[in-house]
Amino acid sequence: IPAQGEPYWLELPRALFLGVMDDTKYGTMRLTLKPGDKLLVYTDGVTEAMDAEGTLYSSERLLEFAATLGRGTAQETDERAMASVHAFAGDAPQADDITVLTLQYKGDN
Repeated sequence: IPAQGEPYWLELPRALFLGVMDDTKYGTMRLTLKPGDKLLVYTDGVTEAMDAEGTLYSSERLLEFAATLGRGTAQETDERAMASVHAFAGDAPQADDITVLTLQYKGDN
């Protein structure tokens, strides 16, 4: 989530989920963050959370949510993301783990 501009998806290399098989090889990539930029990482339980009618939270909804964040701390981003998913799901039972982690680059000090 850039400090200035719209959030966007990172283009990641295709690979197995982390930790599925011991001998899996994974590629690497570099990302340069500017001060204030955030990296929001989440499990599929976020985008696959369902409401009572079976509608998924979805990747599109997550990206729309990210566009509303403005300037908050990483902790505030995590808390707001979790609140957004739980508010969407309402009383529907949770079917998968829901994990969110935000990393924020504060700049060179």
